[in-house]
Amino acid sequence: ELNMGQRASDTRGIIFEDVRIPKENVLLGEGHGFRIAMETFNKTRPAVAASAVGLAKRAFDEASKYSLERKAFGVPIASHQAVAFLLADMAIGIETARLSWQKSAWEVDQGRKNAYLASIAKAYASDVANKCATDAVQIFGGNG
Repeated sequence: ELNMGQRASDTRGIIFEDVRIPKENVLLGEGHGFRIAMETFNKTRPAVAASAVGLAKRAFDEASKYSLERKAFGVPIASHQAVAFLLADMAIGIETARLSWQKSAWEVDQGRKNAYLASIAKAYASDVANKCATDAVQIFGGNG
């Protein structure tokens, strides 16, 4: 799951051993790095959530288009209840995830602390994207 769906993100772990930093090069003092990292995450999580919503929307759009073109028993598969319910659930997830990331991004724009909303937006939108992609594969069936 490392960087699932984001292979262009060249993320690496780094380890520092026996590193000494001269006092004049220390910016905020020992122990502040974690807080800075967490504040950075709070500002970037809405964008990650927005990306997940984009992925979910694309999966929905492709599945919707296919379900209107593909026929089974003489009618588009979108007419079948099972497929229609999958598409409806995808749409619900996309819209609620979109509202979640927009609210968390608005909090960032207002200069407010938003760890709570940003975390919800990222976690929820990621789950929605995963579910929409999985459901799209089901709608595509053998063509998925």
